Amino acid sequence: MMRRTATLPCCGLLIAALMQFCAVPAQGEVSDRPPIISEIERTFDHLFLFTTNGDGTYLVYQRLEDQSGISDADEIVCLLRECLLQIAEVSERSLRSDDRADLSAIRDRFKAIRDAYGHMRSERPEARASAAQEWRDAIAAMDRCLGRQDAC
Repeated sequence: MMRRTATLPCCGLLIAALMQFCAVPAQGEVSDRPPIISEIERTFDHLFLFTTNGDGTYLVYQRLEDQSGISDADEIVCLLRECLLQIAEVSERSLRSDDRADLSAIRDRFKAIRDAYGHMRSERPEARASAAQEWRDAIAAMDRCLGRQDAC
């Protein structure tokens, strides 16, 4: 009984932190997140998630529908109803570009990841390893693009 009581405050703190993390700024409130983040999260129906602890670095995650293509070396975070794969780490400065061509190239890289992931999930078991490698290649290309605009 004491063990359950001790975990309840921890669960409450975790839920409060998640609610704060997922909170949308009130109307008129200015978000300090780069606009491309909200655009990517919304455009891709929250398949991708950006998190930060405020140090100028964002971790980028992809929501997983299943564990296909996952290796033991992958960083996976599981929440109540979904698991997320860490796919990149990027500086906030890289996400604040005002050049629409750069932003378009970044969106295209996320689209390539989404499409490759969907392709991998729909492949026959014997072709899944090759499709998983294509998905991994798309992730690596996006990571390079986020790190250096000239790599897009």
